Amino acid sequence: MGQFDRFIERTSTPPPGVRRVFDLVLPVCFVVRAVSTRHLEDILWAAFFVALILPAGIAPKAFPARVAAWEQSHPILGALSGFLMTGCATFLLLRFFLDRTASALVAAPLALILTLIGLVRRRTRTPPASEPVS
Repeated sequence: MGQFDRFIERTSTPPPGVRRVFDLVLPVCFVVRAVSTRHLEDILWAAFFVALILPAGIAPKAFPARVAAWEQSHPILGALSGFLMTGCATFLLLRFFLDRTASALVAAPLALILTLIGLVRRRTRTPPASEPVS
């Protein structure tokens, strides 16, 4: 595949203004859709995009720092939010193929497994805090 490398444009990031408009408009569109249809899937899509994209659209520079600080101060809440986001995304993706019950029965254990794997990998990756010498 090296023969096609010259055709790949690697610097195609959108301008910050375009990304911010996208981060603000997309969640609003999903909320409007959820309010108009009142289906469980549409409500979950709206909640997923509001939680995932809207904060980055509101405060793009402060959002990553706040997430990191929140994860350091409240690791259990960070794991719980990761479980909910993974479970919601898995459920929504499985809804394209399965009914609600089967999607929920597959999504919940998969989200738990993926959250636990993430916690174990984060714990093994971060170096232990050095103990003060007395």
